Amino acid sequence: MSAVATRILRNFVDGEHRDATSDESTPLINPATGEEFARAPVSSAADVDAALKAAQRAFGGWRDTTPKDRSMALLRIADAFEQRAEEFVAFQMASVLMGLAVGLTALVTHFGGPKLGVFLLLILPFAGFGGPALWLRRRVSTRRDTVTNDLPDVLDLMTISVAAGLGLEQAMQVTCAHFESPVCDELALTLREMELGLSRHDALENLKLRTDIDDLVTFSVVLSQADMLGLPIGRVLQAQGDEMRDKRRQRARERAAKVPIKILFPLMFCFLPAIMILILGPLIGPISHALK
Repeated sequence: MSAVATRILRNFVDGEHRDATSDESTPLINPATGEEFARAPVSSAADVDAALKAAQRAFGGWRDTTPKDRSMALLRIADAFEQRAEEFVAFQMASVLMGLAVGLTALVTHFGGPKLGVFLLLILPFAGFGGPALWLRRRVSTRRDTVTNDLPDVLDLMTISVAAGLGLEQAMQVTCAHFESPVCDELALTLREMELGLSRHDALENLKLRTDIDDLVTFSVVLSQADMLGLPIGRVLQAQGDEMRDKRRQRARERAAKVPIKILFPLMFCFLPAIMILILGPLIGPISHALK
Protein backbone atom coordinates (compact mmCIF):
# COMPACT_ATOMS: atom_id res chain seq x y z
CA MET A 1 0.00 0.00 0.00
CA SER A 2 3.01 2.28 -0.05
CA ALA A 3 2.34 3.32 -3.65
CA VAL A 4 -1.19 4.33 -2.72
CA ALA A 5 0.00 6.29 0.35
CA THR A 6 1.92 8.78 -1.78
CA ARG A 7 -0.60 8.93 -4.60
CA ILE A 8 -1.84 12.36 -5.68
CA LEU A 9 -5.19 12.01 -7.42
CA ARG A 10 -6.20 14.02 -10.47
CA ASN A 11 -9.56 14.90 -11.96
CA PHE A 12 -10.83 12.59 -14.72
CA VAL A 13 -12.49 14.80 -17.31
CA ASP A 14 -13.34 14.08 -20.95
CA GLY A 15 -11.60 10.70 -20.96
CA GLU A 16 -8.28 11.87 -19.49
CA HIS A 17 -6.71 12.79 -16.16
CA ARG A 18 -6.27 16.53 -15.63
CA ASP A 19 -4.80 18.72 -12.92
CA ALA A 20 -7.17 21.01 -11.08
CA THR A 21 -6.96 24.73 -11.76
CA SER A 22 -5.95 25.34 -8.16
CA ASP A 23 -2.95 23.85 -6.38
CA GLU A 24 -4.93 23.05 -3.25
CA SER A 25 -5.56 19.45 -2.21
CA THR A 26 -7.25 17.66 0.65
CA PRO A 27 -5.91 14.54 2.40
CA LEU A 28 -7.73 11.22 2.22
CA ILE A 29 -7.51 9.43 5.57
CA ASN A 30 -7.71 5.71 6.15
CA PRO A 31 -10.27 5.43 8.98
CA ALA A 32 -8.77 2.15 10.17
CA THR A 33 -5.28 3.54 10.79
CA GLY A 34 -5.76 7.30 10.73
CA GLU A 35 -2.99 7.61 8.14
CA GLU A 36 -3.10 9.62 4.96
CA PHE A 37 -3.06 7.34 1.90
CA ALA A 38 -3.69 9.87 -0.89
CA ARG A 39 -4.50 13.50 -1.63
CA ALA A 40 -7.45 14.65 -3.72
CA PRO A 41 -7.51 17.97 -5.60
CA VAL A 42 -9.82 20.76 -4.46
CA SER A 43 -11.71 21.53 -7.65
CA SER A 44 -12.93 25.01 -8.45
CA ALA A 45 -16.01 26.14 -10.31
CA ALA A 46 -14.01 26.11 -13.56
CA ASP A 47 -13.19 22.43 -13.05
CA VAL A 48 -16.84 21.61 -12.42
CA ASP A 49 -17.89 23.52 -15.54
CA ALA A 50 -15.30 21.66 -17.63
CA ALA A 51 -16.55 18.30 -16.31
CA LEU A 52 -20.16 19.30 -16.97
CA LYS A 53 -19.43 20.36 -20.54
CA ALA A 54 -17.52 17.12 -21.18
CA ALA A 55 -20.44 15.10 -19.82
CA GLN A 56 -22.88 17.01 -22.02
CA ARG A 57 -20.75 16.35 -25.09
CA ALA A 58 -20.37 12.66 -24.23
CA PHE A 59 -23.97 11.92 -23.38
CA GLY A 60 -25.80 14.39 -25.54
CA GLY A 61 -26.52 11.84 -28.23
CA TRP A 62 -26.64 8.88 -25.89
CA ARG A 63 -29.33 10.51 -23.75
CA ASP A 64 -31.68 10.70 -26.72
CA THR A 65 -31.21 7.10 -27.85
CA THR A 66 -33.95 4.55 -27.31
CA PRO A 67 -33.55 1.43 -25.15
CA LYS A 68 -33.40 -0.57 -28.38
CA ASP A 69 -30.39 1.42 -29.61
CA ARG A 70 -28.64 0.96 -26.27
CA SER A 71 -29.28 -2.79 -26.42
CA MET A 72 -27.84 -2.87 -29.94
CA ALA A 73 -24.69 -1.15 -28.65
CA LEU A 74 -24.29 -3.82 -25.97
CA LEU A 75 -24.88 -6.54 -28.56
CA ARG A 76 -22.11 -5.11 -30.73
CA ILE A 77 -19.75 -5.41 -27.76
CA ALA A 78 -20.83 -9.04 -27.36
CA ASP A 79 -20.23 -9.64 -31.08
CA ALA A 80 -16.65 -8.45 -30.63
CA PHE A 81 -16.11 -11.14 -27.98
CA GLU A 82 -17.70 -13.81 -30.18
CA GLN A 83 -15.45 -12.78 -33.07
CA ARG A 84 -12.38 -13.59 -30.98
CA ALA A 85 -13.90 -16.99 -30.19
CA GLU A 86 -14.34 -17.65 -33.92
CA GLU A 87 -10.70 -16.70 -34.49
CA PHE A 88 -9.61 -19.26 -31.91
CA VAL A 89 -11.70 -22.01 -33.53
CA ALA A 90 -10.26 -21.09 -36.94
CA PHE A 91 -6.73 -21.34 -35.53
CA GLN A 92 -7.60 -24.70 -34.01
CA MET A 93 -8.89 -26.05 -37.33
CA ALA A 94 -5.81 -24.69 -39.12
CA SER A 95 -3.60 -26.55 -36.62
CA VAL A 96 -5.48 -29.79 -37.31
CA LEU A 97 -5.10 -29.36 -41.07
CA MET A 98 -1.41 -28.53 -40.72
CA GLY A 99 -0.82 -31.62 -38.60
CA LEU A 100 -2.71 -33.73 -41.14
CA ALA A 101 -0.64 -32.28 -43.98
CA VAL A 102 2.64 -32.93 -42.18
CA GLY A 103 1.58 -36.50 -41.38
CA LEU A 104 0.57 -37.20 -45.00
CA THR A 105 3.82 -35.71 -46.27
CA ALA A 106 5.86 -37.91 -43.94
CA LEU A 107 3.86 -40.97 -45.00
CA VAL A 108 4.15 -40.29 -48.74
CA THR A 109 7.85 -39.40 -48.66
CA HIS A 110 8.63 -42.37 -46.35
CA PHE A 111 10.31 -40.01 -43.89
CA GLY A 112 11.63 -42.19 -41.06
CA GLY A 113 9.86 -45.24 -42.41
CA PRO A 114 6.17 -46.08 -42.86
CA LYS A 115 5.58 -46.66 -39.13
CA LEU A 116 6.73 -43.15 -38.27
CA GLY A 117 4.57 -41.73 -41.08
CA VAL A 118 1.46 -43.50 -39.78
CA PHE A 119 2.29 -42.42 -36.23
CA LEU A 120 2.62 -38.76 -37.27
CA LEU A 121 -0.57 -38.98 -39.34
CA LEU A 122 -2.50 -40.16 -36.29
CA ILE A 123 -0.87 -38.02 -33.61
CA LEU A 124 -0.32 -34.61 -35.23
CA PRO A 125 -4.02 -33.86 -36.02
CA PHE A 126 -4.98 -34.71 -32.44
CA ALA A 127 -2.12 -32.55 -31.17
CA GLY A 128 -3.25 -29.70 -33.42
CA PHE A 129 -6.77 -29.95 -32.05
CA GLY A 130 -5.92 -30.50 -28.39
CA GLY A 131 -2.89 -28.21 -28.13
CA PRO A 132 -4.74 -24.88 -28.51
CA ALA A 133 -7.56 -26.13 -26.27
CA LEU A 134 -5.05 -27.16 -23.61
CA TRP A 135 -3.31 -23.77 -23.88
CA LEU A 136 -6.65 -21.96 -23.56
CA ARG A 137 -7.68 -24.09 -20.59
CA ARG A 138 -4.37 -23.27 -18.92
CA ARG A 139 -4.85 -19.55 -19.54
CA VAL A 140 -8.38 -19.71 -18.13
CA SER A 141 -7.17 -21.54 -15.02
CA THR A 142 -4.36 -19.02 -14.51
CA ARG A 143 -6.74 -16.09 -14.91
CA ARG A 144 -9.25 -17.59 -12.47
CA ASP A 145 -6.51 -18.14 -9.88
CA THR A 146 -5.25 -14.57 -10.37
CA VAL A 147 -8.76 -13.16 -9.93
CA THR A 148 -9.31 -15.22 -6.78
CA ASN A 149 -5.97 -14.19 -5.24
CA ASP A 150 -6.19 -10.48 -6.15
CA LEU A 151 -9.82 -9.96 -5.13
CA PRO A 152 -9.10 -9.37 -1.38
CA ASP A 153 -6.55 -6.64 -2.18
CA VAL A 154 -8.95 -5.01 -4.63
CA LEU A 155 -11.72 -5.06 -2.03
CA ASP A 156 -9.39 -3.47 0.54
CA LEU A 157 -8.63 -0.59 -1.80
CA MET A 158 -12.32 -0.16 -2.63
CA THR A 159 -13.13 -0.15 1.11
CA ILE A 160 -10.58 2.60 1.76
CA SER A 161 -11.92 4.65 -1.15
CA VAL A 162 -15.53 4.32 0.01
CA ALA A 163 -14.51 5.19 3.58
CA ALA A 164 -12.84 8.33 2.20
CA GLY A 165 -16.19 9.52 0.84
CA LEU A 166 -16.25 8.15 -2.70
CA GLY A 167 -19.22 6.34 -4.19
CA LEU A 168 -19.10 2.77 -5.37
CA GLU A 169 -18.50 3.63 -9.03
CA GLN A 170 -15.82 6.17 -8.14
CA ALA A 171 -14.17 3.63 -5.83
CA MET A 172 -14.12 1.12 -8.67
CA GLN A 173 -12.51 3.72 -10.94
CA VAL A 174 -9.82 4.52 -8.37
CA THR A 175 -9.14 0.81 -7.86
CA CYS A 176 -8.83 0.19 -11.60
CA ALA A 177 -6.41 3.12 -11.88
CA HIS A 178 -4.16 1.84 -9.07
CA PHE A 179 -4.30 -1.90 -9.62
CA GLU A 180 -3.35 -4.03 -12.61
CA SER A 181 -5.26 -7.28 -12.39
CA PRO A 182 -7.91 -9.25 -14.29
CA VAL A 183 -10.26 -8.25 -11.48
CA CYS A 184 -9.84 -4.61 -12.44
CA ASP A 185 -10.41 -5.50 -16.10
CA GLU A 186 -13.77 -7.02 -15.17
CA LEU A 187 -14.65 -4.05 -12.95
CA ALA A 188 -13.75 -1.65 -15.76
CA LEU A 189 -16.06 -3.55 -18.11
CA THR A 190 -18.81 -3.37 -15.49
CA LEU A 191 -18.33 0.39 -15.24
CA ARG A 192 -18.50 0.64 -19.02
CA GLU A 193 -21.83 -1.20 -19.02
CA MET A 194 -23.16 1.25 -16.42
CA GLU A 195 -22.08 4.13 -18.64
CA LEU A 196 -23.98 2.54 -21.52
CA GLY A 197 -27.20 2.68 -19.51
CA LEU A 198 -27.38 -0.55 -17.53
CA SER A 199 -28.42 -0.36 -13.91
CA ARG A 200 -25.99 -1.30 -11.19
CA HIS A 201 -27.89 -4.52 -10.52
CA ASP A 202 -27.85 -5.59 -14.18
CA ALA A 203 -24.15 -4.74 -14.57
CA LEU A 204 -23.26 -6.78 -11.49
CA GLU A 205 -25.43 -9.62 -12.77
CA ASN A 206 -23.49 -9.57 -16.04
CA LEU A 207 -20.25 -9.62 -14.04
CA LYS A 208 -21.43 -12.74 -12.24
CA LEU A 209 -22.48 -14.51 -15.44
CA ARG A 210 -19.40 -13.43 -17.38
CA THR A 211 -16.76 -14.60 -14.92
CA ASP A 212 -18.38 -17.60 -13.18
CA ILE A 213 -15.75 -17.47 -10.40
CA ASP A 214 -17.09 -18.38 -6.96
CA ASP A 215 -15.57 -15.47 -5.00
CA LEU A 216 -16.48 -12.92 -7.66
CA VAL A 217 -20.01 -14.34 -7.91
CA THR A 218 -20.38 -13.98 -4.14
CA PHE A 219 -19.09 -10.41 -4.34
CA SER A 220 -21.59 -9.51 -7.09
CA VAL A 221 -24.56 -11.09 -5.30
CA VAL A 222 -23.76 -9.50 -1.93
CA LEU A 223 -23.19 -6.09 -3.52
CA SER A 224 -26.49 -6.29 -5.42
CA GLN A 225 -28.38 -7.24 -2.27
CA ALA A 226 -26.71 -4.48 -0.26
CA ASP A 227 -27.68 -1.98 -2.96
CA MET A 228 -31.31 -3.12 -2.96
CA LEU A 229 -31.57 -3.18 0.85
CA GLY A 230 -29.75 0.12 1.36
CA LEU A 231 -26.94 -1.32 3.47
CA PRO A 232 -23.69 0.66 3.94
CA ILE A 233 -21.43 -0.25 1.03
CA GLY A 234 -18.27 0.36 3.04
CA ARG A 235 -19.17 -2.21 5.69
CA VAL A 236 -20.20 -4.72 3.05
CA LEU A 237 -16.91 -4.30 1.20
CA GLN A 238 -14.91 -4.63 4.41
CA ALA A 239 -16.77 -7.81 5.40
CA GLN A 240 -16.27 -9.27 1.93
CA GLY A 241 -12.57 -8.39 1.99
CA ASP A 242 -12.08 -10.12 5.34
CA GLU A 243 -13.95 -13.20 4.13
CA MET A 244 -11.99 -13.40 0.85
CA ARG A 245 -8.71 -12.98 2.72
CA ASP A 246 -9.62 -15.86 5.05
CA LYS A 247 -10.43 -18.04 2.04
CA ARG A 248 -7.12 -17.16 0.41
CA ARG A 249 -5.29 -18.09 3.62
CA GLN A 250 -7.15 -21.40 3.79
CA ARG A 251 -6.28 -22.19 0.17
CA ALA A 252 -2.61 -21.48 0.87
CA ARG A 253 -2.66 -23.81 3.88
CA GLU A 254 -4.38 -26.51 1.84
CA ARG A 255 -1.76 -26.29 -0.89
CA ALA A 256 1.04 -26.38 1.69
CA ALA A 257 -0.48 -29.52 3.22
CA LYS A 258 -0.44 -31.25 -0.19
CA VAL A 259 3.27 -30.59 -0.82
CA PRO A 260 4.61 -33.62 1.15
CA ILE A 261 2.34 -35.96 -0.79
CA LYS A 262 3.27 -34.45 -4.14
CA ILE A 263 7.02 -34.74 -3.55
CA LEU A 264 6.77 -38.31 -2.25
CA PHE A 265 6.87 -40.02 -5.66
CA PRO A 266 9.69 -37.84 -7.10
CA LEU A 267 11.73 -38.67 -4.02
CA MET A 268 11.03 -42.40 -4.37
CA PHE A 269 11.73 -42.72 -8.09
CA CYS A 270 14.40 -40.03 -8.63
CA PHE A 271 16.38 -39.29 -5.50
CA LEU A 272 16.13 -42.58 -3.61
CA PRO A 273 17.70 -44.75 -6.37
CA ALA A 274 20.57 -42.30 -6.74
CA ILE A 275 21.17 -42.32 -2.98
CA MET A 276 21.11 -46.13 -2.91
CA ILE A 277 23.66 -46.25 -5.72
CA LEU A 278 25.95 -43.85 -3.87
CA ILE A 279 25.67 -45.84 -0.66
CA LEU A 280 25.74 -49.40 -1.98
CA GLY A 281 27.88 -48.85 -5.08
CA PRO A 282 31.25 -48.82 -3.28
CA LEU A 283 30.28 -52.03 -1.42
CA ILE A 284 29.51 -54.08 -4.52
CA GLY A 285 33.20 -54.56 -5.49
CA PRO A 286 34.45 -55.80 -2.10
CA ILE A 287 31.43 -58.04 -1.60
CA SER A 288 31.76 -59.68 -5.04
CA HIS A 289 35.53 -60.12 -4.50
CA ALA A 290 34.92 -61.73 -1.10
CA LEU A 291 32.35 -64.14 -2.55
CA LYS A 292 34.82 -65.30 -5.16
